[in-house]
Amino acid sequence: MSNLFVIGTPLQLINAIEAIEYFNLKNNVLVLINVSKAKNKEQVDDIVKLYSWKKIVEIKNGKGLNFFKYFSIIRNLQKQKYNNVFVAKLDSISMAIAANTHKEKLFLLDDGSLTISIYKKYILDGCQVTYRFKEFRFLLLGLKVKIRDKVNLFTYYDLEPVNGNEVIKNSMTYFKSKYISTTKNKNDYIYFIGQPLNELISRELHKKIIEKIIIKNNKKMIYIPHREESDVSLKNLEGMTKSLFEIRDLGMPVELYFLKNSIYPSNVFSFYSTALATIELIYDKCNIYYIKIPQNQSNKKYYTLDLRQYYEHIGSNKLIMLKDIGL
Repeated sequence: MSNLFVIGTPLQLINAIEAIEYFNLKNNVLVLINVSKAKNKEQVDDIVKLYSWKKIVEIKNGKGLNFFKYFSIIRNLQKQKYNNVFVAKLDSISMAIAANTHKEKLFLLDDGSLTISIYKKYILDGCQVTYRFKEFRFLLLGLKVKIRDKVNLFTYYDLEPVNGNEVIKNSMTYFKSKYISTTKNKNDYIYFIGQPLNELISRELHKKIIEKIIIKNNKKMIYIPHREESDVSLKNLEGMTKSLFEIRDLGMPVELYFLKNSIYPSNVFSFYSTALATIELIYDKCNIYYIKIPQNQSNKKYYTLDLRQYYEHIGSNKLIMLKDIGL
């Protein structure tokens, strides 16, 4: 039998390859969902080449008649049985595929802080997924919309098994073994992993935080923008002293960049990023810093439950408050 992976981002794809190697899986089918944004697609295409897939199915983003394409793809996937099905989120297409495929086990791969939110809400607390019109359209065509399988996890996070499910630790063993032996170039730069902050903090505060970190550490900072970070936000940072600050667009996930370029990072910062967890696993001597975005009246509307649960899971002993850097 085959194994099925339903993937939408570069990080999810890296985790899929880790799962393949950890479980020694053969005959692996890859379903790529809505990988349409240019930077996202370039990174996914590069990572896809790292592994030889039995079959690749691409579901492109769209409206209207594309729904019937989803239906046709799901019907084709139903024609065979799978040892394992791996998904990384509970969006409408992932749920429809998981609910309608014949499988022995269902696994959830990590997708940043969303993994913690899904675990707490739907696995630990047993809440039911709220179905929207998109999901009910599948019912009209004779498909299921409710996942009845136990959701097992393949995860970096320290989560406890509940209700008979399995929690398997993803320690990034494959990528470490593939690249880490050649990683000798330890450098003393500060790496800052950017995020699309939207309305969480002002551009002015964002810039001040970066400046304070540089001053406090007295080291050059390499700023790694998120693929969805706006050009306006990045332009706001360009005025800083070039000898101490550089924006470097990697064109690939930061973990893969470090590994492929034989870089052993010493100090990595971010407001929130799954990359902090993966880098901590790969580089045990790297200092990892989580800068907590404070919740206030101006950002209350945008401060999601996912972000709150992410910081709660990290724990206060690992978080840096703005007052700690002089703000």
